[in-house]
Amino acid sequence: MAERINELCQGGATQTAIADQLNAERVPTTRVGDRWWPSSVRAVLHGQTG
Repeated sequence: MAERINELCQGGATQTAIADQLNAERVPTTRVGDRWWPSSVRAVLHGQTG
């Protein structure tokens, strides 16, 4: 998941856009919770995934 998020970010997508896309695709989160938030995306980008 981190690789995909990094690719989307490098492609110019914002953290909000990435979270929205992951939610639309119903991608499971890396932590407890049922939806992605920009802060969740930021945590993955900074290697803080639990």
